[in-house]
Amino acid sequence: MSRLNLFFEKRPISSFLLLAILLAGLQGFNSFCSKVSCNGFSDPKFDLWFPYQQGQTIHFQSGQNDTSSLFISYTNKTKASTVSGGFGSHCPIPNAIIQSSRVGSQSNSLYLNYVAFSSLDSTKNINLNFDGFMLLGGAITDTGIAIRSGNTNVQSFYNSFINIQGTIYYNVQLIQLDTTEAYQNNVGVYKIWLAKNTGILAYQEYPSLLMWVKQ
Repeated sequence: MSRLNLFFEKRPISSFLLLAILLAGLQGFNSFCSKVSCNGFSDPKFDLWFPYQQGQTIHFQSGQNDTSSLFISYTNKTKASTVSGGFGSHCPIPNAIIQSSRVGSQSNSLYLNYVAFSSLDSTKNINLNFDGFMLLGGAITDTGIAIRSGNTNVQSFYNSFINIQGTIYYNVQLIQLDTTEAYQNNVGVYKIWLAKNTGILAYQEYPSLLMWVKQ
């Protein structure tokens, strides 16, 4: 012990550096042994606007009495978990995924990925593709998907209630893609109606303007 004390007295700078290295090593060791709690995905507004369940089939009917179906083959939400601490470790980003599979010749396709980096709406992003109707949006709010200012080819309208083919629906968002200029050659879905507690309520194709409504 006396020799150790003598070392510290004669070499104060070296002693300080040695202690700092030892403390850093202990801290690093503790971080590797510790566990970090990771949040799972949780967003009630997402659940309201996209209440799909794996294995669910949704049917649509056109104005010409044709039918189409949307089969939800996969849904997943990031679950709460723990990861080991240490350098390079990180929590998975909370997100929700909904995906369909085509069943039969007359079927729809849907892919949706909603990422929530935090509880702040500004950190949330949605990637939606329904039968080629592609939308990169922001957070899901009380009035539907927030359309980012850079999406100049997208229009959005919210209605507390709306009449579609003689039936009243409540809390509906219409999202419409521009069909003029660069988009005038688009063929396919260019309007979708989303409704709370329903998901995709209806869609319309361009240039036929044929409309399909959930049954």
